[in-house]
Amino acid sequence: MYSQKLQSRFRNYVNEKKLFKPKKILLVAVSGGLDSICLCHLLSSLGYKFAIAHFNFQLRDADSDLDEAFVRDFSDRAGIIFHLKRGNASEYAKKNRISTQEAARELRYEWFREVCDAYKYQCVVTGHHLDDSIETFFINLLRGTGIRGLRGILPISGNRVRPLLFATKEELIKYAKENNLSYREDSSNLSDDYTRNKIRHHLVPQLKMLHPTYPTQFLSLFKHLEACDIFLDTEIEKLKKKFVKLENGNLTLDKKAIQKIPQPGLFLFSLMRDFGFNRTQIENVTAALKSREGKYFKSGEFDLIVRNGDLEIQRRNKKEEDSYFIPQGKMEITRPIRMKISIMKATGKRKIVFLDSPYLVYLDADRVVFPLEISGWKAGERFQPLGMKTFKKLSDFFISLKMNRFEKESQFILRSAGEVVWVVGRRIDNRFKVQESTRNILKFEIGKSKNGFGKKAAYSK
Repeated sequence: MYSQKLQSRFRNYVNEKKLFKPKKILLVAVSGGLDSICLCHLLSSLGYKFAIAHFNFQLRDADSDLDEAFVRDFSDRAGIIFHLKRGNASEYAKKNRISTQEAARELRYEWFREVCDAYKYQCVVTGHHLDDSIETFFINLLRGTGIRGLRGILPISGNRVRPLLFATKEELIKYAKENNLSYREDSSNLSDDYTRNKIRHHLVPQLKMLHPTYPTQFLSLFKHLEACDIFLDTEIEKLKKKFVKLENGNLTLDKKAIQKIPQPGLFLFSLMRDFGFNRTQIENVTAALKSREGKYFKSGEFDLIVRNGDLEIQRRNKKEEDSYFIPQGKMEITRPIRMKISIMKATGKRKIVFLDSPYLVYLDADRVVFPLEISGWKAGERFQPLGMKTFKKLSDFFISLKMNRFEKESQFILRSAGEVVWVVGRRIDNRFKVQESTRNILKFEIGKSKNGFGKKAAYSK
């Protein structure tokens, strides 16, 4: 019987990929379509415990509500726990300036995560099948992807698992007919508005005509690419341990050492993609390794600079308009940098010995006004460097220190009532220094590492 064969293949695939444990409860994402309904039937037939989650994106007017009613009725008749969420994907897309498809993906997976956390479900199970994975292969191929993208849809991604990637849509249709399963058809799948649908409606039929058993070849290809990807990751990790230095979340690589690696571009691609750099940028970085000039690159959250003998990757400082405020009495902050704050009397029997350290500064507490502001530096901003009687633009100060663009982008400024108090880690403003008349001292101590701070001030009796 066909159903038994598909169930056996399903169980074998779950065990082979170690997707989930049989005794724990799963959360199944159910749209009401063919794939998710077959998925539920397979899980139920094999004795797996699961709940159902349905997200109504309100994109297809009455059809969206009919999908919701169908899934609710399906859950009720099967006696399965039903979770529902409604959200407007169109509004979310406009607000975040992303496509409707991206909006729907973000909304549903964030909600799935919340439901899993709240109800302690083992993982989210989706009904993606082999046809979906083949379509993804071509989408990624057209975008210019690496080996991982050519693997199609991965069976495991975070807490999401896809146990139907071994089966074609044709096989699921046959399974549904044999088990008298009813399901909903999504009318948006008939449109050619999306790249995936164009591939599904025009390219895939040509493949089927040229090679009727093409899905079998793709299964073999995906298995081969998975082995290549795992092997490559293993070798890349060995190279990372050898050549990459990690400190405070920032990476430093020896430029000459990288150039000695066979295919340095492949190594950099595997390393830099996790920091949001695209293929073109990675190619330019590879070329910059041979140049004596410093080069600067930026992704969404990170800066990369090639200079002297090093290549450095560092998380970018927040935009200058993104300010953080320190209220009076706050003794420690972790954003945007780790810093301890303390206050002490300048008078008394003990004399304070100020340590010369870039991680520590001492200010006249009575000259600052809370809340203090910390953010990136602003164009045209000025301050009076310690020891000077005149003001200097921050930009000129940076030039005098020979700071590169990478360092400037990462520079934080501490302000009091809009005035620069401290160019963090470099120089305080002369107006806020500790003087003989100072009665209360404010000490700032920058965290040098994740678990440590700078040396404490010494005292002498």
